[in-house]
Amino acid sequence: MQVTIWSHFKNESWTGEIEHSSKSEIFRLFNVVDDEDALRLKSWNYNLPSLSMGDTVTVHGKTWLVAMGGWIELTDFENEILHAQAAGGEISVFDPALHRIRIVTASHTVVYEETNDNNDDGYADGAWVSWENKFSTVEKALKHAGRCRVGISGVIVTVVHDGEEVRA
Repeated sequence: MQVTIWSHFKNESWTGEIEHSSKSEIFRLFNVVDDEDALRLKSWNYNLPSLSMGDTVTVHGKTWLVAMGGWIELTDFENEILHAQAAGGEISVFDPALHRIRIVTASHTVVYEETNDNNDDGYADGAWVSWENKFSTVEKALKHAGRCRVGISGVIVTVVHDGEEVRA
């Protein structure tokens, strides 16, 4: 199985084939605990630091962030922003503050929202909270949601309408 590891400390990535597929197995594989681990990673030409909080793992087309409380699946937009922030020298030891807005059009328009930054201070609070709103038209829902962006407080806002990210 192909896996890509991105180190936020080095802003570099490694891609290779491994036999393990669970996130816990991947986390263990890419951490140096003893000399055997170091030799295995060296034989794979893996020259990044041990997998740690803030790094990402992409497998089966999905990208996961190594977070304080486990793993967070990232949207494409969130992944791009985290890479851009690291390229600009912004390395955080905290989980990113995320706000996800999903607009679903059916017989009526429903907006599902969730965030790990309930007080909008730009820092993840730990627990995710969610809520929903109903709108009479898609236009009103889009006006409410806006587009993918990084908010003033630093929260990464991802807006998805019927499965597609809404970008500028």
